[in-house]
Amino acid sequence: MQVGLAYCDNTLKVIGVVEFLDGDQLCNLEAALVRLGARECVAVEDKGGGAKSVENKKIKEVLQRCDVVLTQRKSSDFATKDIEQDLARLVNSQKSARYSSHNAALNIPVCAGLENSPGIYHSESNVCSLL
Repeated sequence: MQVGLAYCDNTLKVIGVVEFLDGDQLCNLEAALVRLGARECVAVEDKGGGAKSVENKKIKEVLQRCDVVLTQRKSSDFATKDIEQDLARLVNSQKSARYSSHNAALNIPVCAGLENSPGIYHSESNVCSLL
């Protein structure tokens, strides 16, 4: 399974984006969540049914094991229409240009989901580094 993960550390003012392969048990995802000390996961809401629902169930199990709160958002919150402009507001333009030049298929929507999270722009000093 291909997994896309974007994270924000408000203390260090860092945004990270990564895409990786994972097995059926999602061990790599679990390790990443533990290493990051994640407290909340923002994901596309599960409409139920099909193979996607099975994947979502596995992800929910991983989140429960890691004691991470799941916040489900509508799929439009992961739209990529203005992602480059949104990234430029949070990071210096040179790094956002570098990001957009090597993005992967999953990275753009997960980053958009992060950008649309409540509170990400709550202050003018919320300028971050992009890893």
